Amino acid sequence: VMGWISSAFYVALPEQAGPEPSGWLALGMPPPELRLDLPPYSTVEPKSGGPGHRRFLRTIVVEAPEPMRIQRVMRRDGLEEGEVRARLAHQATDAQRAAVAHYTVHNDGTRLVIPQVLSIHEQLLTFTP
Repeated sequence: VMGWISSAFYVALPEQAGPEPSGWLALGMPPPELRLDLPPYSTVEPKSGGPGHRRFLRTIVVEAPEPMRIQRVMRRDGLEEGEVRARLAHQATDAQRAAVAHYTVHNDGTRLVIPQVLSIHEQLLTFTP
C-alpha cells in the first residue's frame, strides 16, 4: 500500500500559486540530493480548504474535551493553565477542525482509541482520490 502520513501543517497561502509546478505541493517526489529525475506521484495546488483539499487529502482529527486537553498538556509540558489556554487561542477551534475532518478519533477516555484507529486504517486502505 502506498501512502503518506503527515501531521498538521499550517501555512499562509498567496492569492494565486502560479502555474504548475511553481508553488504546488509535490507528493512522492524524491529529494533533490538523490539526483533522480523522477516526476512526482501527484501534485496538489495549494488552496485553503475547498474541493481540491477534500479530494486529495484525508484529514484525521483526534478530539477530546477541552478541559481534558488542558490537563494533559499541563502534565506533559509542565505548563500553567493560562499558558495552555494561550496556546489553544492560536489553534483551530473544535468546529473548524470538525469541518475539515474526514475521520475523527474520540480520545475522551470513554471509548477505546485503537479500534477507532484500526477502523480508519481499513477505510484508508481502500481510499482512492
